[in-house]
Amino acid sequence: MKTTNRILKIAVLLIAFTFYAYTSFSKNVIDRAAITNVTKPALPPKGFSNQYAIVNGIKIHYVIGGHGAPLMLVHGFPQNWYMWNRLLPELSKHFTVIAPDLRGVGESGKPQGGYDKKNMAIDLHELAKKLGYKKIDIAGHDIGMMVAWAYAAQFPNEVNKLALLDALIPGVEPVWSQVKAQAWWFGFFQSATFSRSCRGKNEFHFRRFFFRR
Repeated sequence: MKTTNRILKIAVLLIAFTFYAYTSFSKNVIDRAAITNVTKPALPPKGFSNQYAIVNGIKIHYVIGGHGAPLMLVHGFPQNWYMWNRLLPELSKHFTVIAPDLRGVGESGKPQGGYDKKNMAIDLHELAKKLGYKKIDIAGHDIGMMVAWAYAAQFPNEVNKLALLDALIPGVEPVWSQVKAQAWWFGFFQSATFSRSCRGKNEFHFRRFFFRR
């Protein structure tokens, strides 16, 4: 009887160890896959390509194509370069179009800091210089509009034309304060509460927030 009980105990331990080893191995494989499975950027239209540059101490991803004077398109929140995707083929008939991902977004680097609009504009200015352009046209949408404004404000002699779309220039009063008071999302997305609530749950938060039916 004692021998039988001992065999049963050993069998249970072996089964438990085998299950533990299997689940640990599976979890390790899943974890390794998650680490190594780097998402590839969306394919741009024909005649455009995905490129990368190290500028202002950060990796910036951009899509480029077309012929003619350089035109930089700066996306808004919470988009990336892809928001311009359907416009690129038509614009490329007249311009060399550069559509970057701002720092912290898409395929660009995601450092802890440097997200003030002046510094984000420097990212793009250094990108333009690296591409060999002394002057560009620049169009910005939403937060990208603020970055485009900061670009033109800091480098006025290096901008031919500036287009500001669908937002306001921060600090221009009294309009700025009035909009911040009435458009609740301006304050909401800047709050520390929002930052804490979505930390580590970005995908869940934005899918729920923007795609609710």
